[in-house]
Amino acid sequence: MIPENADRLEIDIADEVPKVRVDRNDFINMASNLVRNALTHGGSGLVQVKLAQDGDRCVLTVRDHGPGIAPKMRKKLFEPFERGSETTDSGIPGFGLGLSIVHDFSKQYGARISVDNHPEGGAIFTVSMKID
Repeated sequence: MIPENADRLEIDIADEVPKVRVDRNDFINMASNLVRNALTHGGSGLVQVKLAQDGDRCVLTVRDHGPGIAPKMRKKLFEPFERGSETTDSGIPGFGLGLSIVHDFSKQYGARISVDNHPEGGAIFTVSMKID
């Protein structure tokens, strides 16, 4: 599935991506939720997606160039049905399940997930999976 605003995507997949022990469909679902979240909530700029090896981990990063994540939202960000007031106030459709799916993936497969605000603006979501 190609999102309608795929022209905003910059995708960088390493030539050789190491094998990880995850279900392919679960990985696609998790990654597409991160990308969709960045395209929807990360402003109108570029969304950068990168998949590469980092030591003994395979790391997926998704960076947007939007407003970043408000500190008060960080604790609730991965909870089901959680939507920030700026999202509900602006009328953006959704149920608040995308990031909880990402969180469930990380729990199921022992992945690490983190979110940070980039110094130049925007949010960076990182999912780090142990190499098989």
